Amino acid sequence: MPVRLRLQVQGLRNNRHFKIVAARSKTRRQSDPIEVLGWYMPHLRVTTHRDTTAAFMAPYKQQLLSNEPHNDLEIDFERVKYWIGQGAELTQPVHKLLSYAGLVPPLPYLPKERVPAGDEAGRLRRLREWEAAEAEACS
Repeated sequence: MPVRLRLQVQGLRNNRHFKIVAARSKTRRQSDPIEVLGWYMPHLRVTTHRDTTAAFMAPYKQQLLSNEPHNDLEIDFERVKYWIGQGAELTQPVHKLLSYAGLVPPLPYLPKERVPAGDEAGRLRRLREWEAAEAEACS
């Protein structure tokens, strides 16, 4: 059974964080993983208690002043490389996180082919092609 690197949801509503895990592809999202490879916290969590001194805010000051998203990501690169070498599949969110970390190349951007809403001629052409294929199959 193939192994997939995916996210496992942790935390409470409106305050989610995720574990990056290696799990069998047919198991449920919250089932026991084969191995935990890291974690991802998409929200910066700053407690709002009375201690708002400079010492308390020092670790967050650079993040609060920068324009970058406030994310925390920790990955065991050696184990991720091992699982990719063993043929593990990456889900799209994990692939995106690993590309941010520089471990895999980013996914290519493939825009969807849009058909105009008033493309009646194209719809009729595809219908005729389908009917012709059906007629050939029946004869």
